[in-house]
Amino acid sequence: MDAELKEAGREKPEGWEMLTTGEIRGRYLLQYFINAPDAEDIDPGMVKRD
Repeated sequence: MDAELKEAGREKPEGWEMLTTGEIRGRYLLQYFINAPDAEDIDPGMVKRD
């Protein structure tokens, strides 16, 4: 582990971007909802109520 950290160094790899906390939160929430299962997947017999 220590060797990997030394090899990685303190510089960010080229192409990495700095994100604000809001951007990180937005990306996390977007992936959270994209990957969330549909109700049909959880309970195939579930009836949609209007």
